Amino acid sequence: MLFPTTFAFRIIGVFKQALMRQFFTFFWLVSLPAVSLGQQSIALSDTLTVMHYNLLYYGATSNQCNTSNNNINTKDSHLKKILAYVKPDIFTVNEMGCNTVYGQRILERCLNVDGETRYAKTELQTSGSQNLCNMLFYNTETVGWSWVDKMTQDGSGNTYIRSIDMHQLYFNGQYLDHSTDTVRFKYIISHLKAGNSSGDANERGWTTKGVMDYIANKYRDGNMIFAGDLNVYNSTEAGYQNLTNYLLPDYDFQDPINRPGKWNNNGTFADIHTQSTHSNFSNACFSSGGMDDRFDQILVSKTILNNQDQMGYIDSSYNALGQDGLRFNQSINNPANTAVPSAIADALYGMSDHLPVILQLKVTTSIPTSIGELQAEDQQNFQIKKWDNERLVITTQNSVEEPWQIRINDLSGRCLYSSDFNTSDQDIELLLDRSIEQAGIYLISMYSGHRRIGTQKVFFQP
Repeated sequence: MLFPTTFAFRIIGVFKQALMRQFFTFFWLVSLPAVSLGQQSIALSDTLTVMHYNLLYYGATSNQCNTSNNNINTKDSHLKKILAYVKPDIFTVNEMGCNTVYGQRILERCLNVDGETRYAKTELQTSGSQNLCNMLFYNTETVGWSWVDKMTQDGSGNTYIRSIDMHQLYFNGQYLDHSTDTVRFKYIISHLKAGNSSGDANERGWTTKGVMDYIANKYRDGNMIFAGDLNVYNSTEAGYQNLTNYLLPDYDFQDPINRPGKWNNNGTFADIHTQSTHSNFSNACFSSGGMDDRFDQILVSKTILNNQDQMGYIDSSYNALGQDGLRFNQSINNPANTAVPSAIADALYGMSDHLPVILQLKVTTSIPTSIGELQAEDQQNFQIKKWDNERLVITTQNSVEEPWQIRINDLSGRCLYSSDFNTSDQDIELLLDRSIEQAGIYLISMYSGHRRIGTQKVFFQP
């Protein structure tokens, strides 16, 4: 029962198996004074696993890559194994063919397989004649998607080689109102110009400068992630410095592992190299030379790195999948890989010449134990004295005009109960004509005529 002078609530056995970890949260019986309604909440935390991967001409061809040496059916088999091993909450890709069929194919053949149904994808973004695109897939049980903003030119009208996509995401937590309560964050996917010439480096420079200018001019700083095949050879390149040392420091992206330097062909960074999975020139589609470049990275905003707004990087969670530090100028599966099972090392070898990069984020939210984060006037207009499956008792603070209406909605906006009545009494008792059986947060609103006089957010335990 809810809301006597003192009340108790309980949530029994809240258990959640998050991807890549097991995480338990239990709430025990507590007692709170009725006068403190609106101030009580419980902190919850969860983990999101983020994975970015260059798929190497998935569904696309080039002079070097064709349907024989980069067969999409073979790639599906490899990718399915890798994704089942990682189980990401957010999975972003470069080098997917620029047709919606390929995103759908990954969804149906590599993610939502063997009874899995929880993954969804976002909208495909293209620019001009580009034949390699990005895509974002997400676990709908933990992540929601709101919109995408496509960046195709810098402020001077120079066209990027490929669209750079910014997605607005939110944490899809249990008991959260996704319009107001949840944690929101932006996720940017980029595939910068390849090549080690000065012209290639210059293009990467003006591209990232344009992207950062656009973000700073249009959006507030906050929880942001920048992931992609950056094709940079060292941390002093302008293309990298624009991201990590921008003229407005609040917008800087940070390397979670703080490993600046000359990454190319430098054994000091053997434990973080992401290309190439092949050491010899056995397949023209796959770059050779072994693991000696750090092209693929996931950068995070200072807000995330410092855990300033309900989302923080989990220390030591960043890694290139399969990178055991013993790969310098070697393939990913020979000699034997010590970081992943041999079947995964072989899948990484066969799937792409890049390794996926992975990190984990801790998301902290709170749920109210009674009424939470409501406007002061809403709390003052009426109070809920009691609510069980059959009866709702409300006390109003002010006399109002007739008629009255009470509505009970869930957080998706669905109306579960509505009743019109006429009374000038300040104490109102309603007999509910239907039972609300599921524990959760509900919105109880009172209207007088056409005027809403208050809404209260209530955690209800039948």
